[in-house]
Parts: sequence; C-alpha cells; structure tokens
Amino acid sequence: MSRKIYLLVDCNNFYVSCERVFDPHLRNHPVAVLTNNDGLMVSRSQEVKDLGISMCEPVFKCGDLIRKHKIVTLSSNYTLYADMSCRVMNAISSFGLDVEIYSIDEAFVSLSETNASSLRCSLADLGKQIKDRVYQWTGIPVSVGIAETKTLAKVANEFAKKIDELEGVLDLTTISSNQEIIDEYLRKTKVIDIWGVGRSLSSKLLNSRISNAFDLKKSDLKWVKKNMSISGVRTVLELRNISCISLSNVKDTPKSLVCSQSFAHDVSLRKEILEAISGFVANACERLRQNNCVCSIVQLFIYSNRFKNQGNVFGGSTFVRLPYATDLTTEILKHVLSKVDDILSSGVAYKKAGVCLSGIQEKDSLQFGIFDPCLQSSSRFNEKLINSIDKINKFWGRDTIKLAVQGVNNRWRMLREKLSQRYTTDWLELPVVS
Repeated sequence: MSRKIYLLVDCNNFYVSCERVFDPHLRNHPVAVLTNNDGLMVSRSQEVKDLGISMCEPVFKCGDLIRKHKIVTLSSNYTLYADMSCRVMNAISSFGLDVEIYSIDEAFVSLSETNASSLRCSLADLGKQIKDRVYQWTGIPVSVGIAETKTLAKVANEFAKKIDELEGVLDLTTISSNQEIIDEYLRKTKVIDIWGVGRSLSSKLLNSRISNAFDLKKSDLKWVKKNMSISGVRTVLELRNISCISLSNVKDTPKSLVCSQSFAHDVSLRKEILEAISGFVANACERLRQNNCVCSIVQLFIYSNRFKNQGNVFGGSTFVRLPYATDLTTEILKHVLSKVDDILSSGVAYKKAGVCLSGIQEKDSLQFGIFDPCLQSSSRFNEKLINSIDKINKFWGRDTIKLAVQGVNNRWRMLREKLSQRYTTDWLELPVVS
C-alpha cells in the first residue's frame, strides 16, 4: 500500500490577515484582534508578537504598549472570518487533492507517494503553488508544512512560518534520509507546541524531563501509553515518521453544542434574559441543522458577575429533556423558556448565560412511530418555516429574519466597539473603491 504524504496549509495570523486584506493601511503595522467584549487579544500580527505580547493577553494590561507602539486593536468580526475561511478552503480544494478542513484557518492535504512521484513538480513547488494561489484568490498569506505524518507536517509548518529563507514552505520528506536534521527541528519544538499535547499534559511531561518533541520521540512507548493513553502513543509514532493519523473526510457527529456569551452589561430584566437565551437557542439549533443533527437534551445556565459580588456567584443551571429529538428552534424554545424562572432570582444582575445541546444524533438515523408528534402537520409547518428562515439568513446575513422572542435592540449583546465592516457578506458594507 502506497504511503501518504501530508501538507498542512495554515493561514498566518488569520484574523489579522483578514482585516489587512480590506484595509491596506494595516499592513506592516502592529494589529491585534480582540475576543468577545474586547477583553483579550486573540490574534496578533507579527509586529505585536515581537513586542512580547502573548496570546490571550488582557487588553488592560497592555495599555502602555498599545499607546507607545500605536497598536491598532479591532473587535472580532466572525462573519468576515468565516467567509474568508471558505474562500481559502476553496482555493486549496481547487488542486483536486484530498482535503481535510481541520479548523477555520488550517487544512490538511494528502496525496499518495504514487501521485507525488507523478507530479510535474517537487512537493515544495506544489506547496508554493498552493501558497501563491491562496494569496492570489484571497489575499491571505499561508505557510505549508510537508511530511509523511500529520504531526510532523505540523512541526514543519511552524518552522515554515518562522524561517524567512524557507519562503513559507518546508518539506521534510526531502530530508527524511538525514534524520539528524529532522531531530534538530524536533529539539527546537517545545513540548507544549506538539500537536495533541495540551497545557496540563505538557506540565506532566516537563516534570518527567521531557521538554521538547525530540525527548518525546525517544520516550518508551509503555511509559507513554500509561501516562498519555493511546493518543500519546500515536503522537510518538508519528514523530518517529510512522503515520497513525489518517486524513478524515467524514464529519463526526458532535457530542454537544454550546452557545453562550458574557453580556456587555449586567442584565437583570427578565425580558432581556429571555431574549438572550432565545438567541442562544436559535444559534445552537442553526448549527444543529448545519450538521444534519437533532438533540434531545438542553442544559440552560446563567450566572452573575463574581467580581462584583465579593466572590459570590448567583445563578445556576437546569436540564430540559425534550419529548422527542428535534432541530426546530420553535419546539426547543417552547420547552426551554418554561424553565428559565426556575434558575432566576429577583434583584440579581447576571453577566453570562448560555445553552448546551446534548443527546445529539444524526437526523437521518431517527425512526418514528406513526403517531409521533413530530409527524403532525403543525410540526411540519414549523420545519418549513425554520428552513425558510435559514435560507433567507444564509443569503442576506445572520438575523436578517429572526423570531420575535429574540428581541430587536439587544443591549446585552457582546461589546464590539471596534468592529470592521462585513465586507464580503453584507450588501451595505461592501468595500468601495474610489
């Protein structure tokens, strides 16, 4: 069986890059994109990284640096980023190779050794072609790491970003015969930066004197299995150039879907709380339908601001078991909103709320009885209504049409005072060339 070769295509500072596409004045200037309510830095340009500002650094701690270096801070424009991500993935897919979209700004591309040998160019040249096409079609710079395992492709990608001489592409397959060079890259890869190793696990590895990818590669597999489970064994084997993680083109059914938010201002009015929860349910149900899934359990939660109550948190959560699995916003709202008063307290100002959908299964796998309520005419009407709303919102933008219970003037919505325009998804915000 022919071995696979993997290319990891990763967008550079994706959120910042999206903003720079439509505002050239931001290029070569320090830029940071902020999280919900403009509290933390979630994406930083290289200029900001060079100032020593770390990921998720609170904005209030960086006030002096922001003023001194005139750092431009922008609110997260998720609508723009999602659309630009689709355009990037379309450019990658245009090469006709197997593609796995790993995240909003990353994709794995795979080809067999047979296909690789039949290319009219080297793998590095293929990586450069992908890099150039993505930039030509979208304006987004990407880096490409190439290796015989996905974990090594991740390692290669990180160095493709950092070493200017590589011009954004590093092919480890051409130096696989010279293991010393690859081992040097692994020694320079901190254990916390290894794909699949989280913060808590990296602390455990550091305590065991495993500080980099090379140390982990040389670890005993029995010890790794005992302390890192079977997924850790796969990581070690992949570092040893033995492919254990194949390309996945099958979309997994999510085990749960969470939609929550910290409010821009503390909320105490019951009407506003109902509007917020209705909006969360609507967004979560939309994601259910996008995955062709239904849910049977909904968890509702709401909490006060612990920083304003001397460490005391008011609020709580409750579970709602639906009479049948569904993806219809109207049906789920009917049962969820009836439970809101169970966890509310009068006179309390709340800071965060949300819903978690669970008991999720594929819609096509459901089996119904002839008298099930979901087969009644009213339920079928609601399904047609919700599908029509989805189509309109997909074409004209989210919340073009929404249920009245979601409200209109939502004061509680997250604070985004520095939001750029939705250049590619809203007719009123299209870029204008003068």
